[in-house]
Amino acid sequence: MELAGGPQARTSERLVYLRDFYAFIEREMPLIVQRFEAERRQTRSKEARSDG
Repeated sequence: MELAGGPQARTSERLVYLRDFYAFIEREMPLIVQRFEAERRQTRSKEARSDG
C-alpha cells in the first residue's frame, strides 16, 4: 500500500476494495458453479423427458 500512497490514499482504498472483492469471489465461486451445474442438470433432465 505504500506504493499507492499509504493506507489512507484513495488509490489504496480502491486496491483494498478490489482485494476484498476478489477474495469474496474466490470464496463464493465454487458454490455458484455447483448451483449452476445442479440447475442445468435439472433443466436438461426436464427437456429430455419432454422430448421423449
